[in-house]
Amino acid sequence: MISSQVDVTKIQYVVNSIASKLGLVYRKNYTVTVIPKDLSQGKNIYEKIYTELIRLYPQIKVKKEVDGNVGKLRLTENGYGYIKIQLERSKSKVSSVLKPGEAYELYFHSVIVDELNKLKELREEMDGVPPQIFDMYNNLTLNLYGGGKKISIGPIKSVDKVGQSLKKPDILITTKAGKEVTLSLKQGNFSFWSSADTYQNIPLQVLNDTLNKGIVSLKTSSNQPVIFDNDIKGIRVPATIDEIKKYCFGGSAGVDYIIINAGLTNVSHNVISMSGINIYKNNNYADLSRIKSDVYLVIKTDPKRNARSLSPYKGLSITFTNKSHAFDPRNKYVDGVR
Repeated sequence: MISSQVDVTKIQYVVNSIASKLGLVYRKNYTVTVIPKDLSQGKNIYEKIYTELIRLYPQIKVKKEVDGNVGKLRLTENGYGYIKIQLERSKSKVSSVLKPGEAYELYFHSVIVDELNKLKELREEMDGVPPQIFDMYNNLTLNLYGGGKKISIGPIKSVDKVGQSLKKPDILITTKAGKEVTLSLKQGNFSFWSSADTYQNIPLQVLNDTLNKGIVSLKTSSNQPVIFDNDIKGIRVPATIDEIKKYCFGGSAGVDYIIINAGLTNVSHNVISMSGINIYKNNNYADLSRIKSDVYLVIKTDPKRNARSLSPYKGLSITFTNKSHAFDPRNKYVDGVR
């Protein structure tokens, strides 16, 4: 729904002026939906509407979000509001559920959606009960357990799977109070926390210091992709707290929690209980200290990539990995200097 603080008729006029000749514009209550005749134009329509909303409402944050094949523009005054534009289907030849982590995100998302749908059906069956009374006794809460701790999120209004936006959050939960809680989901067998090819200064210093100490040496000339002697494939060093904040959590504006391998254990009285291996909270010193032992900066040979921050060296990439990957002997990494 579009925020009550904006003129819905004007919003519909804006959408019509941009999209009506290019497809169907449909409004129901406070939601405006656009279905382009040519779906390849969907992204262009999406960006034009966003630009016009920013111009009209500079005082209100307009949140951009892509959920599958739908581009959403949410006017976040009071915590809610959507304009939806259908986008062109992905041309990927790989089924979405086969993408790394996708099946797990779908599973986690579906657990919450199933319970929200059950409450919706119950509300419809009890249509004589005023919504405010119904909501007093029917609030959905998610309890997450892991690493000896528990977090509770709720009452839940909605849940969105946002991993397609290629940022840190995989799941966005919005509470009835308008609070947004973002989760990054990892399965127990994950290896990589983040890619960091544009990370400046530190990786180059690590590489040069490790070379200067004679821990590794190069078999290639300066204008060729790097090949280390002795079949070494990369250099690992422990990540710092600041690196973990940025590359695992996405910074202060990143995810609220990292959830490792949580699965459904019980649903009772509108409370979903899920248990996992670990839960880490952003900007929590104890959790940052716990996660530190599992995060390594790795500089590895990769002839298809040239990390800009490692120039003039070629054929290298920078990633943050977990400990099991960093110390897997098959990867042939050595301890670097930091």
